[in-house]
Amino acid sequence: MSAKLIYKDIAVGAAEDASVSSVSADARSDVTKLPSGVIHPDFATLELNKWGGSGTKKIYKGQEAALVSKAMSGADCLFSAPPSLSIQFNSNYTTLGITFRFATDSVDYPSSLTLAWYQGAALLSQKTFHPDGVNYFCENTVTAFNRLVVTINATNLPYRYARMEQIVFGIVREFNGSEIGSADILQEVNLISAEISINTLNWSLQSRSGVDYIFQARQPIYAYNGNSLIGVFYIDDGAKQLTDKSYSIPCTDAAGVLDASPFEAVMYSGKNAVAALNEIVGGDFGLEVDSSLLSATVSGLNPKGTKRTAIQQIAFAIGAVVDTSGTEKIKVYPAPSSDPAAVPSTRVYEAGAISTDSIVTAVIVTYHTYTAGSGASGDDVITVGGVKYVHTTGTVRLNNPNVTASDKANIKTVDAAMLVNASNAAAVAARVYAYYERRSTLSSRIVVAGERPGDYVSVPTKYNGTVTGNIESMKIRLSNTTAANITVKAVNK
Repeated sequence: MSAKLIYKDIAVGAAEDASVSSVSADARSDVTKLPSGVIHPDFATLELNKWGGSGTKKIYKGQEAALVSKAMSGADCLFSAPPSLSIQFNSNYTTLGITFRFATDSVDYPSSLTLAWYQGAALLSQKTFHPDGVNYFCENTVTAFNRLVVTINATNLPYRYARMEQIVFGIVREFNGSEIGSADILQEVNLISAEISINTLNWSLQSRSGVDYIFQARQPIYAYNGNSLIGVFYIDDGAKQLTDKSYSIPCTDAAGVLDASPFEAVMYSGKNAVAALNEIVGGDFGLEVDSSLLSATVSGLNPKGTKRTAIQQIAFAIGAVVDTSGTEKIKVYPAPSSDPAAVPSTRVYEAGAISTDSIVTAVIVTYHTYTAGSGASGDDVITVGGVKYVHTTGTVRLNNPNVTASDKANIKTVDAAMLVNASNAAAVAARVYAYYERRSTLSSRIVVAGERPGDYVSVPTKYNGTVTGNIESMKIRLSNTTAANITVKAVNK
């Protein structure tokens, strides 16, 4: 399978910020859907050749439509009063141009349209384009515009309404083969969310075209192995142009983006965990939470930090893995522990090394209690949201009964998980202890066929039989045969 990268060279945030209006749209239209996109049925209308008995035309019964004009073009395909729409933004944006999808299920598109870019009342640029298909990119680099006016001058066929399904503020590009000079992906999970890893994509572009690129922070890159999505990454601030057509582009995943967003301390009392996660993510990314966690609650302090660390505090407390691999969303789910997927030996490179950690002799988990009030002298008093709380702690300890006299003390402590309280401390300690009981880690190299971090798998080895456990890390090099160096946290036999 061939690897590819799809780069959305767009103005980040413009689609969400866009306010679209038009006095030229008919009653079927909802122009506010243009930034997100709608697929129109091929309506049966009174337009030329838009009726008939073949059954391919759909009777209008309230289906969604983004833009269908009130007026119909004439025999010469021109409009006597050209339909137009206006798009207003609260912020300024820069793009290489604007992409239009006019129709998916029909052959209708404008043969002429004029775009005018403004900053306030000042006209920055105006240009007329002549599309030649139902998808068309109007290339014109404009910097710091906050209003766009689109005027449709003519249709490609006579006696037709103007149609438009989506506006993209930029262009979507696809790279594969030799254009991808190199592409290295690191994806990791921690099975108890002691931390939330930042997945990365570091790639270089050897462009075959002479087009310009505006690599802007948070523009998304979709990495694929064939048709299988490996992950979605976002351009970091360090993109560099190395030569005329060569670029180096570092990217991080949603966790990396959220790590740059500050989070103010919040006190929870029986707060639904999904609601708390949604408040943290704030709509920046989609959130996919396993059904088994929908009723989970959290109590205690979620301390000041970043949105990434705030998510980690909740995930650790409720026993969830947080991952962004293979999806456009942030996934939150319990680590799977049954029905391992078998990786066949035909996809495993030779050997595979197993490392074994020292025995953990005990686990000590600190739990936290917060009582509203000013407390007494010497108490640990914190203020959250203008309210004072007295902070006290206790511990739960689990000793390893299999420790021998020759084993060195190796105690794992958890003391900064502030959402661990007296009610959930025993369950948290049991999860942490179970994790450290899995002392063996397999390092292997496989041909990737849909595996993701967190997956529960069985991997054959040359000298140690078959190892079963969860994938914790994947280092992937994109190529025609996409391979990965993986680590598997093995279950005890």
